[in-house]
Parts: sequence; C-alpha cells; structure tokens
Amino acid sequence: MHILQVSYTDALGRSFNGFDLARAFAAQGHTTSQAVWIKTDVSDTSWPLSNFAARLFFKFSYFIERCCSLESVLHATPLRLVASTQYRLADIVHYQLIHIPYFNILFLPLLTHLKPTVWSFHDMWPLTGRCVHPFACTGWLEGCPRCPDLTTPFVMAGQGAARMYRIKQRVYERSDFDIIVLSTWLRDRVSRSPLTRSHRTHLVPPGLDTAMFSPGNRMLSRQRLGIPQDRTVIAFREAISVFKGLPSILEALSSLGDRNDIHILTCGETGCVDTLLGRFPVTELGDITTPERMVDFYRASDIFLMPSTAETFGMMAAEAASCGVPCVVFDGTPLPETCFADEGGGIAVAQGDSAALAAAVRTLADDPALRRRVGGRAHELAVSRYDFDRHAEAVMLVYESVLGRRRKGKKNFLHT
Repeated sequence: MHILQVSYTDALGRSFNGFDLARAFAAQGHTTSQAVWIKTDVSDTSWPLSNFAARLFFKFSYFIERCCSLESVLHATPLRLVASTQYRLADIVHYQLIHIPYFNILFLPLLTHLKPTVWSFHDMWPLTGRCVHPFACTGWLEGCPRCPDLTTPFVMAGQGAARMYRIKQRVYERSDFDIIVLSTWLRDRVSRSPLTRSHRTHLVPPGLDTAMFSPGNRMLSRQRLGIPQDRTVIAFREAISVFKGLPSILEALSSLGDRNDIHILTCGETGCVDTLLGRFPVTELGDITTPERMVDFYRASDIFLMPSTAETFGMMAAEAASCGVPCVVFDGTPLPETCFADEGGGIAVAQGDSAALAAAVRTLADDPALRRRVGGRAHELAVSRYDFDRHAEAVMLVYESVLGRRRKGKKNFLHT
C-alpha cells in the first residue's frame, strides 16, 4: 500500500503527527512518506511542502487572512501537494496536523475526492469557528454565533468565528473523509457537531513506545536528575497557562503544610513555582528534548499531577501511566479516560477543586502501597491500549475500511 501522511512537521511530536506511523508502516513493507511544512528530520521519511516561493506566498496569504479575519483558506500548499509524485502514487492520504496555518481547507473537497482520505482530529479546531478548545462555550453546536474570545490565538473581527464556521460547514459537506479521534470525549463531540456528525468516525488512541515508557530503575533516574532517593516526588508540567492547571496545583501543594518528605519535579517552563520555594525542594528540568530524559522524569516520580482543563487526550498522562506513575486529574475532561481513573489506574477529582486535589495527593503521598497498586494498574492498562504496534494495526484497519468502501465506488483516477 502507498500511504502518504500530511502534517505540519515531522520529528517534533513524531508519536502523534504521523512520522512514527510512517516508519512503522514502512517496516511492514508498505511504501510510505510524510509531507510536512517544516522538515527537521534528516531522513527521507519526510519531504518538505515548503520552498522559498511557497514560504514567500505564505507570508502574503497569512497577512491577508489576518486582515480579513480568516484562517487556513488562502494558502497554496495543497497545490504543491497534488503536484507531487508522492501524492500521485498514494493509495490513501492521512491528514494529521493541518489546522496550523499553512494548509488550505478549501481544497478538501477536491483532495478527498481525488484520494481516499483519513483526517486525525488532534483537538477541536475542526469543530469550531476558530478555537482549538472551547472550554465551557457551547457555541460550536450552533455555528459559533457569538464567540466569547476573539483574541486568542489571534485577533478576529466580530463575526469572524461564525464566518469560519460556515466555511467549514460548506467544505465538509462537499468532502469525503473518515475521522480518527483520540478519545471517547472527542468522539462524543464529533458525533454532536453539526459539521461532522454525518462523517464516519473511528476511535484510535495514540500509540506509545511502551517498552521505553515503562517502569524502570527509579534510583538510577533520580541519580541522573539529582533527586534524593528518600523523597516522595510529585511531578507536573510547569506551564503558565491557567488552562494547564498550574494555579490549582500550587494551591493544592501549598495546603499540604510543612512536609520534609516531598520533592517537587517539573518540566516545561521554569520560574512559575516560586511560591513553593522554601516550602519544598524543587527541581525544574525545563524543556525536555529527548525521550530518554522524559522517561527519567516519569521514573523519578511517585505522583504525576495533570489537572488540565484544555486537553483532547493528554499525552503526558498516558506516558506517566505507561511508566507506572499514578496520575491525579480533573474530571469533566478526557484525562480520567487517558489515565484509567475509572479502572483503578489513576485518580480523578472534581474540576477546579484544589482541596480535593490536595486530598488525593496527600492520600497517595502517605501510602506507598497504594501508589504501587494504582501505578501498576495504570502500566498494565497502558500496555494493552497504547502500545504503538496496536495503534498502527488499528490505523491500518481504518485505511483498509476506507479503501474497501472507495473501491466499491469510483476509481481513483490519479493512481498510476
């Protein structure tokens, strides 16, 4: 099978943007490639959609879009895609991250009729007029008539969100694509959306290298990170965004009182947890750029906190679970599903309840046997559901379903 993945970049975010998937299918004997706007990998797995002329035109079209409160409707990237040999030879095209402004969704009706098509939804942008996560807003169910936030991630005029919603509606009505979603939380929203409820949807959780992301030598990982062996390590991603849950984490940890058995470990941004200094020892790793160091981050941890309210899956919760680290998350999000809170693999507390978050942390911190039991269950479930080979197998079944249905209809007239 000739498989073409399309995404924004390759090696960065490789586990969910199609890069690792392309390599896995190549190892199975399929002919695969990945078309990306930004190429960072040196191998020939991916190839760039951008060149000097394309980037120059993009700057012009991006400026016009911002002036007209539009998004992803003026770029010429799909023309370069269709003209490529890889596209011409492809049996199926799998679109990954195409909502980042470099693509042009107006080409979707043409692209999806030229080639059997799968589109992975990584967030809610395909279902809304502008945002990647609507939070409590339900405007996406009725055309985004009155967007409550026209400033994030960029300023848009009053009816810009409603206009983009109508554009997406007309595009999707004329397009033939199957949708892959990462969680039942997102599948529910796809089924409720007026934009996509008529499209075929498949639930395929992301894949992990569960052999790498696994329980291992905790002592060695702590030694490498300079963390004492006798502490209960509470880990989380340090992010200034209120939607990633840091205010709730700080409030919960501050309420634990003076404890000399706790060590704080963070990754991501730095300088956001100064209120904890003096109360607990803090190790800030900053941005982590290698999977090996990410594994050390999880293995060194006893508890992982992720009370985020802006996720459609939560890859870090899945990685922590795979490493056997119990997660504490907020309910009303996809995260309880991701970390198996309903199956004994994690703990979910009421959204926004810092006191409940603190109580869960205290319970886990005071009971090593409970941590081992919950973490062991999380690892067991993660291996059974997130193993990358299983993920690739599930995606291939989607491809075969799409191709089988297309063969019963019209022929692919670009195939040679």
